[in-house]
Amino acid sequence: MRTRKSKALCRLRYAAGRRFQSIRSRSRTTPDRVRHGRRRDGRFFVPVAGFWLLRGSHPVRPERRPLSSVQLIRPKRHGDARGWFTEVYSEPAFAALGIDCHFVQDNHSLSQPRFTLRGLHFQVPPRGQDKLVRCIRGRIFDIAVDVRDGSPTYGNWVGAELTAENGHQLFIPIGFAHGFLTLEENCEVSYKCSDTYSPECDGGIRWDDPAIGIAWPIPAGIQPELSGKDTIQPLLADFDSPFPYDGRPLAPLA
Repeated sequence: MRTRKSKALCRLRYAAGRRFQSIRSRSRTTPDRVRHGRRRDGRFFVPVAGFWLLRGSHPVRPERRPLSSVQLIRPKRHGDARGWFTEVYSEPAFAALGIDCHFVQDNHSLSQPRFTLRGLHFQVPPRGQDKLVRCIRGRIFDIAVDVRDGSPTYGNWVGAELTAENGHQLFIPIGFAHGFLTLEENCEVSYKCSDTYSPECDGGIRWDDPAIGIAWPIPAGIQPELSGKDTIQPLLADFDSPFPYDGRPLAPLA
């Protein structure tokens, strides 16, 4: 027969168990990306991928504010005497920057001659592609041109130097033409795409369109190495854009 003390202990254990189940149930039904808290210093934090992120100190840092269009990403590198480690992509961390697309294809290119130029390329709807570009060998000058119909920056471009050394990446959303110029021999470029390749939706515009005026870092007297397709791309003035303006701004990359 149970004593009063043992009965009281059982009641306490039962109450504690119910409380634990209630807390666990609420945590299961709350999505990770909306759970949040506030530190004593007033900064917010959210749990992402098993570790805590402070807003403003993500493992990947955008050069510009979140929810913009093109973004320059600088992944953190954690180094020691052996070398370094870096996260080049984390879906929750990128979603916190407004990059919430789902990548389904990885591409890898080798450009052997210096001053090889690839572009300007895109895929039209319904097979448009968001791209996340990085250089894993050598150096490239990577650019994006706004071709969204109705955009206040239609025809404007931004660019950044991506190198294997700096590890920077350029996120280029649907509605932008993409191209790059190699600055060294034997450059390798890897990029993620949010849709697979579709020949029927493949499109492009001229890399040297004077209406766009991209400042390619090509020495005077040097002709870039181009594919046959890229020598006959149309001018921007002859392109009837199927890309709507989504309201996300295009600003210079820092």
